[in-house]
Amino acid sequence: MEAMGILPTRPYKVDMNKVTEINLTTQLHIFRELFKPGYSVFKGIRASLLVDPEMKPRFFKSRPIPYALMEKISREPDRLVKAGILKPVRHADQTIRICGDFKITANQAIKVDQYP
Repeated sequence: MEAMGILPTRPYKVDMNKVTEINLTTQLHIFRELFKPGYSVFKGIRASLLVDPEMKPRFFKSRPIPYALMEKISREPDRLVKAGILKPVRHADQTIRICGDFKITANQAIKVDQYP
């Protein structure tokens, strides 16, 4: 510190637990909108994904659902609609299809910018 022209006038004792607690409390207060319970919608930026044109669409058989989970799984779409995560879409045959495992489909087709 002396090389930078800073001369300490007295020794400082820092309790890292208090520093961390104060910083966390301050950050949680500043960004309280981000940490409030529930879900929110991000608006203002439009995103786009670049897809490799050489990739062909892939379709897979649906995974079997254990009988013990059938009731929970049947309630989940209603919960997601009430939370505003999903929007109901009406089809002619009134079927429901829930998907989400993209590691072997969409993730391989998306062109990702690598830095550097």
